[in-house]
Amino acid sequence: MPQWCKYLYLLLFSSWDTRYENELSNFESHGDIGEIWFEETMDQLIECVLDSDQITAQSSIIDIGCGNGAFLLHLAAEGFKNLYGIDYSQKAVELAQAVAAQKDLNVTYKQVDILNPDDESLSVRGYDLCHDKSTYDAVSMCPDDPWGKRAIYIQAVHRITHKDGLFIITSVNWTQEELMAHFSDYDVVVLSENHNEQQEMLNAVTEYGRDFNVSFSKEKSQVLVVNGKD
Repeated sequence: MPQWCKYLYLLLFSSWDTRYENELSNFESHGDIGEIWFEETMDQLIECVLDSDQITAQSSIIDIGCGNGAFLLHLAAEGFKNLYGIDYSQKAVELAQAVAAQKDLNVTYKQVDILNPDDESLSVRGYDLCHDKSTYDAVSMCPDDPWGKRAIYIQAVHRITHKDGLFIITSVNWTQEELMAHFSDYDVVVLSENHNEQQEMLNAVTEYGRDFNVSFSKEKSQVLVVNGKD
């Protein structure tokens, strides 16, 4: 990995707490929750979740790298009950908790390192939907054995996803083909950007069983949906 990539990785992770501490202060002063990354892509995913036959208001959903909690807050406002957010940054967790409390929405947030296999939060395989918006991108920039870190990440997500659950990942660092290669243990179906066609394919996950995933690209971000496996 080039030296500038290593520097950028270290800079990003050392600055997370500072960034979210500033956003928490700004939220407390002005009520602004901060930047929502890839908001249009997130809104599209929320539409798919709301219309999905497989995901219901009672489904257990975890947001990996939740940041300010925007994704889960949208779902909570729609009546979803079992919502969990984890983030590497304790300050991000505090911001997400403050926003949820201010909006009187019930979401559970916790500081968790997805790369720590000993964390008890990553030991239960029970989530119906795992969602990641660029956390995998950050892991991929790790200067110390990036391929190994990606493998640990994928294993962790597999461990916490119910065997009939889904994993949805949004990436701006990897192309659709690269993401497919990273999840090469799964069959791949390329999904149109048309919302109705996306929804048909998401529902097909239930109809045709496991070992199935869906991918589509929008606004330079790549979204991969992976069905859980035994």
